[in-house]
Amino acid sequence: MNNKIINESDYKEIELAERLCTEGKSDEALKIYKDLVYKGCNVYKEIATIYVYGNKPIEQDIETAIYWLKAGVTKNSCFECMGLQGILLVTSNDKDKVLEGIELCKKAEEYLPETSISIAEHYMINDYLKSDRHSLYIYLQKAEKYGYCLAKTYLAKYYFDEKEYIKYLYKRIDSVYCVIYAYIMSFVNKEKLQSIYDFQVVPKNQNVPSNDSK
Repeated sequence: MNNKIINESDYKEIELAERLCTEGKSDEALKIYKDLVYKGCNVYKEIATIYVYGNKPIEQDIETAIYWLKAGVTKNSCFECMGLQGILLVTSNDKDKVLEGIELCKKAEEYLPETSISIAEHYMINDYLKSDRHSLYIYLQKAEKYGYCLAKTYLAKYYFDEKEYIKYLYKRIDSVYCVIYAYIMSFVNKEKLQSIYDFQVVPKNQNVPSNDSK
């Protein structure tokens, strides 16, 4: 089933629902979201999120949240729904749910590459996933390619734990440079950022990728 093209009226309804959530009126927001679902709008994640966090006066209900996330995946191929469902399962204490959840996260990552860092973190901290060092390494590399400085820091620790000390030193230096560079960029405007990027990162006579290409 394809997503309905959201029109101006739908956007106004979504904005109203979002505001109601911030005002402690999530029950009214749910009514709006469910009406939008009935009209074919993909707001399954928004409904599930209310149940995940238990926005007043709606109480937290993970099972109901998962119900709506599954519906979003089935009816609208909502990969954000798939990713959130995976996270809910991975953070449970049930091994089977954890393993099911990480697979959902990995499938969603194919369409949402920015989630690679959270997948890597699951492999770092989850007791049922820690032993899979190969998957940890794969997703740390993916997160690094996507541009996460934190991934470089995690990779440095990975190399240290694996006793690959030369790679550890290189990646540690790389991670520090990344953080410093990001810090500097936060103080300059878009035009200055581009000129600094041209000077520091891109060799002469090499095409500079536009911001839109990322």
